Amino acid sequence: MMKTSTTPQFAATLILFITLALGLAGPAHALDINTASAAELTQLKGIGPKRAQAIVRYRDQHGPFRSAEALLEVPGVGNKVLQDNLAAIELPASPRPEGE
Repeated sequence: MMKTSTTPQFAATLILFITLALGLAGPAHALDINTASAAELTQLKGIGPKRAQAIVRYRDQHGPFRSAEALLEVPGVGNKVLQDNLAAIELPASPRPEGE
């Protein structure tokens, strides 16, 4: 039987573990990188405010991303950032422009 004095320590450790696990897991839902704001993009691992602004700026200048890998064209986004976030990135099917 557990001692009563260790129960609060166990509970505190469990709460800390759950909090860290949820905080490190990234966004609760996949982000559409073609519509996400810079603030929303900072939820991705390794994406701070400057990198998020670079993603939005690139998207504004070049149009929507056609694949998650297209993020590699954004200055400051490398393979590690892409790989760390593949599960958190969403690219809904978009209609093809006329003529394609």
